[in-house]
Amino acid sequence: MTELHCVALPDPYGELTFTQTPDLTSGQVRYVISGRRASGTFTIEPAFADDELIPTRIWVRCGHEPTNPVNTGPLINRPVINGITIAGIADLDPDQQEPVRRWHLTVYRAGSTRVADLVPDRTSEYAAAIITVLRTMWATHPLRHTLVTTWARLCAEQRAEHLLRDELAHRYRRRDELSAEIHHYERRVADLRTLATAGADAGSSSGNGQPALRATQVGTAHAIGVGSGA
Repeated sequence: MTELHCVALPDPYGELTFTQTPDLTSGQVRYVISGRRASGTFTIEPAFADDELIPTRIWVRCGHEPTNPVNTGPLINRPVINGITIAGIADLDPDQQEPVRRWHLTVYRAGSTRVADLVPDRTSEYAAAIITVLRTMWATHPLRHTLVTTWARLCAEQRAEHLLRDELAHRYRRRDELSAEIHHYERRVADLRTLATAGADAGSSSGNGQPALRATQVGTAHAIGVGSGA
């Protein structure tokens, strides 16, 4: 399944020779390159944008993993460009037609992640020119769909656990807290309406019940007293 390719890079980089080896068990494609002051391995694997089900982007990694690609680990056979062993990653749209430029990459000297150890611009531009070619080769590969779905399947359980832990857990807590708050205020509304109804009943009783009868009795007695005096 390994294919050999040779392409002309833009000036001043000359020709680039590389092999392309897709791994249908992991969904990765490995590129072993050789060119003018450039050698080593790049790996391209599908990458997810947010929580999409099937990945639509790619990661270009410097080197390759000796073990299961789903498990992170140190990469080996990293590229050496202009005498510098490089590390880093690029998150790219595989169907983008514009060339990759150095500002699309995060490329630094292997063994360090400090900004101060970013490789010189001319080296990252050379890496970008190489990655532009590899991106196109990956995007047009006849097994692209198979590679993407394989990667998605391998990552599915790990991604599900991530969503449960980092996205759903705190939302479940918020939902439970909100449910308790809603229940509290619903009970308070019911209590207030019960109180309002009880007040209306009390007012109605005062207008037609015993207090009114006492007023009538007092009025009658007063009338009788007046009559007696007459």
